[in-house]
Amino acid sequence: MTFIPFSTVKTQNLTLLLITARAIAYLAVVLFGLGCLLILVNLIISVMPPAEVEVAGTKTLMQSNGFGMALGGAVVVAASLVTFAISGACAALVSWEYNRAK
Repeated sequence: MTFIPFSTVKTQNLTLLLITARAIAYLAVVLFGLGCLLILVNLIISVMPPAEVEVAGTKTLMQSNGFGMALGGAVVVAASLVTFAISGACAALVSWEYNRAK
């Protein structure tokens, strides 16, 4: 079992595009993992109790607003899906070229 994206795609003329499609697929995996991690961290932060902070003799409660982090995670996941689509389109173009060249 190989972890190379599009390992069955062959090419004669578009080697650079195939390598680029693989690199974009790896980037999409990293983005997807980062987005999921941001959402998970947001869930963990949102269940934590607020912290008491004392500044210049005044005590206040500091609550975290993790909505921005969750929204950022959702945006990163969406960007990874678009990146997967671009990578797949590049690989499909390479495969189409190989089949036409035969």
